Amino acid sequence: MNNIENRFEAVAGEKMEEDTYAFLWRIGVNFLEEDRLKLEFQPVYRNIEGDWNYELNGGITYKLSPILHSEAFTL
Repeated sequence: MNNIENRFEAVAGEKMEEDTYAFLWRIGVNFLEEDRLKLEFQPVYRNIEGDWNYELNGGITYKLSPILHSEAFTL
């Protein structure tokens, strides 16, 4: 929506014969022309071997050139 992006992922599996789950939500806000600058946050909620924990990550992305991101440049 406008300059905000939301992505959600859920993963289920097994680690050391224990059920393992992870839920990720990535929130990004685009700035500048052609969304060249992006500020992102990613909260992660996971269960590994019966232990639930939470982690918050963040990052900044800057595209040097819009052609590096376009399909015209893919190999």
